Amino acid sequence: MTAAILSAHAPAICQMLRVSEVRTVREVPPGSVTFVVQGVIFAMPLADVIDLKAEHARLSRQVEQLSAAIDQNRLRLADPAFIAKAPEDVVSETRQRLADAQATRMRLQGILSAMNGA
Repeated sequence: MTAAILSAHAPAICQMLRVSEVRTVREVPPGSVTFVVQGVIFAMPLADVIDLKAEHARLSRQVEQLSAAIDQNRLRLADPAFIAKAPEDVVSETRQRLADAQATRMRLQGILSAMNGA
């Protein structure tokens, strides 16, 4: 997407994103969240909209909670007695909870890493 295409579609993009303007810049503004669409990097400055310190703290707490859940599920799955005695659906559910928690934690850690770079 070139700057000309972006300009041509700016009114629609503004309406969809509920923003006042769309413009091209050489560097990502500090305190922005970035995302990629078809190889184009978009940045939305949020430093004036969101309390980044509070959001960072909230996400950090979530990562800690997920880490505890991951540890708990790993311990359960490492216990031969649990594997032997628990119904297969319970073991499967525990494995799925572990995988979901790991994926969510990884996603949140990526967000935190991006926030630290902002």
